[in-house]
Amino acid sequence: MLPDHLRGATQQQAISALSRAAMFATTLQELARTACESVSAGLQIIGSELWMEQGGPGLLELIQSCQHAPDRSASGLRAEERDRLLAVMYGQEPWCGIVPCPDGSNRQVMCVMQPMRTHPHTKGVLAAYADASSQPDQDVLFFLGTICYIFSEGAERLNREQMLRQRYEFERNLTEIALRFINLHLSDLDGEIHRVLKMLCDYAGADRAFIYLRDTQEDVYFCTHEHCQPGVSSRREEFYRVEVKGLEWYWNHLRKERHFTATQSSLPETAIGERAILEAAGIKSICTVHMKREAELIGSLSLSCLTHEPEWTSDVISIMELAAEIIVNALDRKTREDSLRESESRNRALLESMPDLFFLMTADTTIVDYRAPDSGILYARPEEFLYRRMADVLPEEVSGVILTAVRDLQKTRRMQVVEYALPLPRGLKHFEARLSLASSNRIVVVVRDITDRKRQEDERRQMEMRVLHAQKLESLGVLAGGIAHDFNNLLMGILGNTSLALKSMPETARETLFVRQIETAALRAADLTKQLLAYSGKGRFVVEAVDLNFVVTEMSQLLETAVSKKARLQLNLHAELPGVEADATQIRQVVMNLITNASDAIGDKNGLVTVTTGVMQSDQNYLRTVFSDVELEAGRYVFLEVSDNGCGMDAETIKRVFEPFYSTKSTGRGLGLSAVQGIVRSHKGGIKVYSEPGKGTTFKIILPASDQTPISMPERPISEVPWRGEGLVLVADDEENIRAVVRMMLEEMGFQVICATDGREAVRIYELRHPEIRLVLLDMTMPEMNGEETFWRLRQINPGVRVILSSGYNEQDATSRFAGKGLAGFLQKPYQLHQLEERIRQVLRG
Repeated sequence: MLPDHLRGATQQQAISALSRAAMFATTLQELARTACESVSAGLQIIGSELWMEQGGPGLLELIQSCQHAPDRSASGLRAEERDRLLAVMYGQEPWCGIVPCPDGSNRQVMCVMQPMRTHPHTKGVLAAYADASSQPDQDVLFFLGTICYIFSEGAERLNREQMLRQRYEFERNLTEIALRFINLHLSDLDGEIHRVLKMLCDYAGADRAFIYLRDTQEDVYFCTHEHCQPGVSSRREEFYRVEVKGLEWYWNHLRKERHFTATQSSLPETAIGERAILEAAGIKSICTVHMKREAELIGSLSLSCLTHEPEWTSDVISIMELAAEIIVNALDRKTREDSLRESESRNRALLESMPDLFFLMTADTTIVDYRAPDSGILYARPEEFLYRRMADVLPEEVSGVILTAVRDLQKTRRMQVVEYALPLPRGLKHFEARLSLASSNRIVVVVRDITDRKRQEDERRQMEMRVLHAQKLESLGVLAGGIAHDFNNLLMGILGNTSLALKSMPETARETLFVRQIETAALRAADLTKQLLAYSGKGRFVVEAVDLNFVVTEMSQLLETAVSKKARLQLNLHAELPGVEADATQIRQVVMNLITNASDAIGDKNGLVTVTTGVMQSDQNYLRTVFSDVELEAGRYVFLEVSDNGCGMDAETIKRVFEPFYSTKSTGRGLGLSAVQGIVRSHKGGIKVYSEPGKGTTFKIILPASDQTPISMPERPISEVPWRGEGLVLVADDEENIRAVVRMMLEEMGFQVICATDGREAVRIYELRHPEIRLVLLDMTMPEMNGEETFWRLRQINPGVRVILSSGYNEQDATSRFAGKGLAGFLQKPYQLHQLEERIRQVLRG
């Protein structure tokens, strides 16, 4: 809407209003608004627009619009509109014609465009829109020309006033900064430099200002400071390091000239690297002044523009040169003060680095001066050792060490280092003394408290011993597991043949007794392999939530028989004990081994063996005192304690008690406690031992508590039912004796048997005869193609194949990779005829 003073105004009144605005307007926008309002009021037309060149040639910006003409940007112009505006702007000739109305409607309007020049390097266009039936005459064109002239004069005035204000403001600020640089605290230097760069950008209309300084160690320049105007992204990280090589034109120019300005197009053909950097950084125009210390070029200060090519005036360049000189002087002062501060800091650091104690003494060890930041580490009060010899102050053993070092120092004239310990009120302290000659009759002794270092060394040695122990146990575990596997394969032949022999022999035959003795010996050997597997940590079979109270109660009668006749068994079982994730069979083995060990410790004397269960909250401090080869996590643990009041053990025995085949009993095999440790390790638990000679022993087993409800009912035994098999069974095993005995056992049951020596042969046979093969008995460990790969190949042929896996390792180790994959069953070697029959019946029934 037009202001009241312009409503119904004549052209003369409109011109008068604009003239006043040209004299008193404070902003270009205010002047442009009055110009557009004056045109609309003086001509009584639809609306008007004022376009100006902003940011460079060909770049238009709508400064003001009035009445029905909507606000719009250069990006929204139609191509013909833009071309027409530019043609009038640069042609400096008026234009009139019919055009679409700028309000976005479909109606046609008369447009009159009048060119204007508001500055020697700035141009514009005043556009007036009227009804299409009206025709502009010479008076209209004269009126528009007058408006453009008055606007140009007003804009020029504003431009001059703005330049004067900017120059005055910048010179005032630059003078203030120059004064501040004189007494500037060096910690504020970077902040003031960035302020100068911002002021340079504001004054020159630049987008970015930056400083490059030369690294004296190599011919490279680094961007130390950068300022970017709002909306301009930093490029300092990308162009932080600039080598002189490839930019010779740039640096050679600055060595000869105080400054230079350039655009991508104005650079010479030889400035290939310079042009590449300008293009990569998106710089259209750059102005650079050199920064010199005396005659040496140390860097440059630059301003750059990204969207236009401004005129780098002599004022801009002179102010840049002044700013560069001020910054160089400030940097020089900073360098000098930094060097001085560095020297002072180095000397202070050398003084303060003398650890704890400093003594100055004569050649006969008389103490003449000292320095002690902490008097608590002095062996005596100063008045008790000043001007006295070391031998009169320190204990004889320590003073002897010092005297020996003094003699060696005087003889070799090389620094001597000795260590000693002194009892102080804070406890025993360890020290390191360094003795050096200060003069012919003066010796400097610097003493450092190394108590913490000694403690750390002890802790490191203990940690190394624990690591070595764990590595030894791991190696032995691997060896034990391998031996157990191979031994189980050998026992398979013995137990299989004895099972077949016993089935075919009369119970009353004399030979039956001999075979049963062979079977008993083989079963005892198989039990030994189970202990080897338990020691190796591979003895877990069926893991479930187990109630330790139930396990102990279930074994109570058996435990009574395991305790010597003169010892009494006492159970202290905690009510509502949480369960543990464990294999009940192996937990029984742990309990039996510990009870047997406790009974042996009591011997022929009267004694008491106590079994205690409970729950405890364990933190890392407690868990570090527990025997364990795995990292235990703090939390809730269920414990089982087996205590006796027998002979007890000394510290050396406790250290070795879990070593395999170590035993203090002449009849012991030395695997019981090793197997216990292996079982506990595999259950992610630990063992704590309390013992003293003559005062008995307590073994405390801790296992992570489980949130699952423990199973306390024993499994029902499978009843014996006469049974006879039929059909074809494929047996795959690389051991010939095992293949032979398994064949005989299966044939004894009524099966037909076909054997394969390895996995590849088993796959070939199954491909040919799988419709008639009811069952596959597959060994886990075979050359070329192992049991796992063979199983997957068989499943590809027939997804419903029934496979019983057999291995000398335990079930969990052998079947962990088959969980949920369709494995029918598992048999651990060695197994007997009835065990094979029972497992096959379960599989075929399933």
